[in-house]
Amino acid sequence: SQIANLPKPERGNRQAARRFNTDGLFFLQSGQIEAAIANFVQGNAQDPLDVELAANLGLALTKAGRATEAFAILRDALVIDPRRASTWAPLGEALALLGRKDEALAALWIGLQWTENRERAISFYAERAEKEREAAPALSELYAAMSSWAKGEAKPALRSLLPPR
Repeated sequence: SQIANLPKPERGNRQAARRFNTDGLFFLQSGQIEAAIANFVQGNAQDPLDVELAANLGLALTKAGRATEAFAILRDALVIDPRRASTWAPLGEALALLGRKDEALAALWIGLQWTENRERAISFYAERAEKEREAAPALSELYAAMSSWAKGEAKPALRSLLPPR
């Protein structure tokens, strides 16, 4: 309810934003990260209320190693829709790259609670842990820990998300 009461951006030109999102996804999938970011930025300017586009921008920024920018975009995307499970994973990655391990794990755990396909999510965590082992050890560690939690081997300490008393 606290998130629901936060101010949201105004709806913009959704049709134009969706075109930029489609182009951005093409570039992201073909490994052209900077072109993807440019399209997502333009799309986000067209319609700041498009949560999918904002999440894609955050993901692309994370892939580009721009974790601080990604964190800000993804945080804002979650204000629009905190139930969007696919926004929580890139937020977790951005937090991990910023050295905020506990918050990163908590973000993945929250995303798991909103996912519609728990088994698919758990498989994704295991695959990412293996895939990132050499290139991004912090992300590999994040996903390995999340995989362990999701399989019931441990539970997260979500206290890192609570404000100090």
